[in-house]
This record gives sequence, structure tokens and C-alpha cells, in this order.
Amino acid sequence: MTLQWADSSGIRIAYEDEAGSGPALVFIHGYRMAGAVWNDVVEALPRGKYRTIRIDLQGGGRSDKPDGGYALEDFAADVHAVLRAARVDRPVLIGHSMGGTIVQYLISRGRTDARAAVLVAPVPASGIELDEPSLAFFRQSVADAEAARQLYAGSVADPGVVDRLMAISADTCRAAAEQSLDTWRCADFADDLATVNVPVLIIGGARDGFFTEELLRREILRRLSHGRFELVQGAGHFIPVEQPVVLARLVDEFVSSLD
Repeated sequence: MTLQWADSSGIRIAYEDEAGSGPALVFIHGYRMAGAVWNDVVEALPRGKYRTIRIDLQGGGRSDKPDGGYALEDFAADVHAVLRAARVDRPVLIGHSMGGTIVQYLISRGRTDARAAVLVAPVPASGIELDEPSLAFFRQSVADAEAARQLYAGSVADPGVVDRLMAISADTCRAAAEQSLDTWRCADFADDLATVNVPVLIIGGARDGFFTEELLRREILRRLSHGRFELVQGAGHFIPVEQPVVLARLVDEFVSSLD
């Protein structure tokens, strides 16, 4: 595994690149996370079967942290910068939460030559409406560590993973946390999903209170011509950390079926 760097309009984007004989799996993290959220999933994949790339989007992990630049277009540019730097052709794009929104944005607008996509507890391309108390709590959690802990605890089925989520999110700068909140919740390009012509696997957590099976089927699956849905038991919103072995198996089965 090697830490590499890509240039996204002058912003350094960190990514970890691990060699493998099969297709490249490009992992894109969600709101206030970093590429490390995928570590256990990559570890659980068949050894050497895939090339795996874990991206730290700008504002998080080891990437640069500018004062602005946290719109969908900016995050999509980060992914493109990594694909160019790593010389990746026909990747399988895998996104969690806001990362799933970014993947939908990329594949619905013909911005990549992706062979397929996996959306893990994704924020729909239609965004999500938060009531005022919920939105206020999200905003409070940006600067209040105890509120952030409560937010994560309420998003998972296993409270034992909260410390890890706190540790990963600690590297996200305040500007990214504040600005990208509106990026995912106010997404508004659902009609573009009708143009997607690659296979898409949507994976939901059975105990995800925000992005429920009903929501994901209604807002994403029904808009796709080549989509399928899987539900992971024993997981809330953070499936990559809560059920990494199950998630790795689903990804492996899906990608293997493409050929």
C-alpha cells in the first residue's frame, strides 16, 4: 500500500493505492470522513484480486484543507484528479453517504468511464430534507465534540465503532464540515439518474434511520435502468465500519458478476 498525491486545481489530494490483478475499486468517503473509513473493507476483500484506491477528499484526512471548495463539482474534481494521477481506466466507483452522492453525480453526467458503481448508504441525488432541530444539531456537531459523538452514536447499530468514527472525522477541517453539509443535503440532480447506463449496486443498512430502504428504493433505485438493492442487517449508516466483511463480500460478488 502506497500513499500517493494528486493535484486538483492546485489542491493536493491524498490517496492510498494498493496493487491487484483485477479491476480498480475506487473508494470515496462521506461527510466528515476520510479514506480510512474503508480500511476494514479493503482488508476483507480477496487478497490481490483488486487494485484498491482510497481517496481523502479535500478538507479531510491528509489532503489539503482550503477555506472553500466543497461543492459537488469540487469533490468530483478531486476524484478525477486521482483517476488521472493513478492512470485508472474503467474503475468501479464505490461511495459511502455523501461519497455516494458524488458517485451518482459522476456517473449520471458522463464524467467518468466507470464500468459500474456501488452506493453504500448513499445520500440520494435528490438530497434529503432535515427538520430544523436535526439541521441545527448537525451544525452544532461541527464545533461540539460531544454533539458529534451523539450524532455518530445515533447513526450506528454498534456503539463500539463511535470512537473510531470520531478519530477519522477529527482530521476534517471546520470549513469542509460546515460547507459540505449543504452539498449533500441540498443535492438536486435526481432526474439525471435516468441517463446512467452502468450497473449500480445500492447497499443500505437495516438500522439506518435517515437513509432507509424505502427512501433508497424510491429516490435512487426506481430511477436507474440497471440497479439492484441489498440490505445489510446489523448496520446503521456507517456500514463500512459496522459490517465491513459483509460489505466486502457484496462488493466482490457484484464486481465478479460484471464479467
